[in-house]
Amino acid sequence: MKVAFVSGTYIQAPEGKPEVRLGPGSYLNQPGDGYRHTTSCDSASECVFFAQSTGKFDLKVVGAAKAPAKK
Repeated sequence: MKVAFVSGTYIQAPEGKPEVRLGPGSYLNQPGDGYRHTTSCDSASECVFFAQSTGKFDLKVVGAAKAPAKK
């Protein structure tokens, strides 16, 4: 998957390696099939990014806060 960052600071930490911080104008090619890592967005601003993939894509959210129930 190819990812381009539009705004904010995206933080990625590959398992067993130091984190990488990517800002606007940065891009990465994310390997698939079991590439273990954590990602987050610096709390100073929301992250906006564009992701392109030619195959299936999944995302497993761990430890995310639950959204409040709609009334």
